Amino acid sequence: MSNILLYRSDKGEVYARLTSPIVQYFSSDSLNTPSDSSRTVFPKGIDVLFYNKDMTDKAFLTANYAINYTANSNLVYLRDSIKIINYNSHDTIFCLDLYWNQDEKMVYTNKNIRRYNEGGESFGSGLTANEQFDSVTVINPHGKEEFSSQ
Repeated sequence: MSNILLYRSDKGEVYARLTSPIVQYFSSDSLNTPSDSSRTVFPKGIDVLFYNKDMTDKAFLTANYAINYTANSNLVYLRDSIKIINYNSHDTIFCLDLYWNQDEKMVYTNKNIRRYNEGGESFGSGLTANEQFDSVTVINPHGKEEFSSQ
């Protein structure tokens, strides 16, 4: 399917809008694999806009590739040129990969991150956050260093 537009809601409140130029669905039947391998792949990436309760823009996430492991886990894996902008806190975070556990409503990575905010530029060796990016914890925050793509 192409030109995808999906909304995510909880208890009748829309809190996210996902767009993607293309999506591919793989069921365990079509893959001749165990039943827990169903997945949805966004090979050209995703853009996700998160909303405040009043439907104003809260945060924006973009990634060049995403997989939603739909069977039994509700886990999304994002990779390649991830950028997160929090409009409320004025943070911008760059990372190489990111996991989004939709059941726990948490995102995390154990790879290096780069963060820009009103205090300047900083780095960390990972992060955890709620999926709305209201609460972000940088793992091992530290000053300037080379941000490698490894």
